[in-house]
Amino acid sequence: MLEGGAGRLERYAGVLNRMRTSRGKFVVVIVPMIIACTLLTSIASAMIGLNDLRDKLAQEMENVARTQALALRIPVWNYESQTLQSIAEAMLTNPAVSAAEVRDNFRSVIAKAERRARAGATWTIVTPIQSPAVAGGEELIGDLVLVYNDGLIRNEVSNRLWRDALLLLLLVVTISASAIAAHLLTIGRPLDRFLRAIHRAEDPRLRQPVPVTSQDEIGRIMAGYNRLLAKLAAEENERTRAADELRAARDRAEKALADLRTTQRSLIEAEKMASLGQMVAGVAHEINTPVGIALTAASHLADETRHLRTAMDDGSLRKSQLADYVETAADAARLLMSNMHRASELIQSFKQVAVDRSSDERRGFDLRAYVDEVILSLGPRLKRTRNQVLVRGEGSVMVDSYPGPIAQLVTNLVINALVHAFGDDGAGTLAIDVAALPDGLVELRFQDDGRGIPAENLDRIFEPFFTTKRGAGGSGLGMHICFNLVTRTLGGTLTVESRVGEGTTFTARFPAIAPAQSAPAEAETAA
Repeated sequence: MLEGGAGRLERYAGVLNRMRTSRGKFVVVIVPMIIACTLLTSIASAMIGLNDLRDKLAQEMENVARTQALALRIPVWNYESQTLQSIAEAMLTNPAVSAAEVRDNFRSVIAKAERRARAGATWTIVTPIQSPAVAGGEELIGDLVLVYNDGLIRNEVSNRLWRDALLLLLLVVTISASAIAAHLLTIGRPLDRFLRAIHRAEDPRLRQPVPVTSQDEIGRIMAGYNRLLAKLAAEENERTRAADELRAARDRAEKALADLRTTQRSLIEAEKMASLGQMVAGVAHEINTPVGIALTAASHLADETRHLRTAMDDGSLRKSQLADYVETAADAARLLMSNMHRASELIQSFKQVAVDRSSDERRGFDLRAYVDEVILSLGPRLKRTRNQVLVRGEGSVMVDSYPGPIAQLVTNLVINALVHAFGDDGAGTLAIDVAALPDGLVELRFQDDGRGIPAENLDRIFEPFFTTKRGAGGSGLGMHICFNLVTRTLGGTLTVESRVGEGTTFTARFPAIAPAQSAPAEAETAA
């Protein structure tokens, strides 16, 4: 019920807002209030009058019943049926009585008169008839049953309501006309003058003060408007003088912004190339081991072959010597194959990751396997620490996206954790979880159990140039680049959660099929 009342009130307010004149709003507000108050008063008066008339009618019928019961004592005692019938019919002369019935002490009807009752409520009065022959009249010889209704009372109340309705209509018309006239004289005409002055003021050449003819609220509004015009005129020259200064300041700001964007793009590209350069140096060092072993094995095989050829030339070759050579050749081949295979894996992984980082092409690939390749390329950097990296995920997670930004994202997160979460002497676990989500999304969650991020720095972690390692080689662009890569290039979101002493979690969610309109984040950083 309350919701329905609120809805009707909102619709009523909407009607008022759509009305174009305050005069109409005034009438729409005051007339329903007058009608409602008058109707409530009339209905309450009618209900009170109806109850009073019913009480009077009940009292009257009680008196009639007692009087008629006394008149019926002798006819009932003598069982004069004709007289009883005449008395019963005489009771119907009262317009409120709809039926009269006389019964003996055996409840048998000995006289009855009735007529069609008027519309309305009906009541029944049963009055005992006492014997005239017994002293004190306490012996019952029958009953008088009197039925009456309030039809006449209802008609009278209805007529009264109709009269009140006519008076209400006359009152509403009179008050509405009076309200419109009062509104026109006190509000309408002054407002019209005020509005015409405001419309003229739209043209600066026609602005003039409004003549104030009254001291009421509208007069005070007009006086305030005149003061506003004077203030606007005084400020107009000041705005004109400030416009030239503002344009000059804007030109200087645009030039500074262009310089800042150029510098920012250069720093971001340098950060990207520095990361790629570290990977190149690390992979080169990593490849050196299997290549060195293979070179040693090949050199040893060459020496043994030279000895075998000498023995063959001078005829001193023995069967045991040939068997030793064959065993040596097999060991050398095994070493060569295993180490060349290891070097090939490193080179292939480096080649794919390096190509992805240096280009912005999109392709289809297994995200879980690709993260493994990126972590493999970071192996030399990780071997210099006591940290362990875990890549977790069930099955393949196929995506059609940009591998370069994803490699940059993973690299920045790992390096950021090594530098900030653990430091040079720290040891811990870095976990990367890859999973497919509903609605065509994938999630890459990076967790570490390091120092954590203080609460005052958590909201600034993705801001450009914000770093807590300013004097230790930090540029403050690593996390900013990650945020741009995920939100702009990959079309997703990147969030961070952390507590001091409990580690940090970065969660990247992005579509498995990257948006076609996505562009490289580095090119949009300054946008």
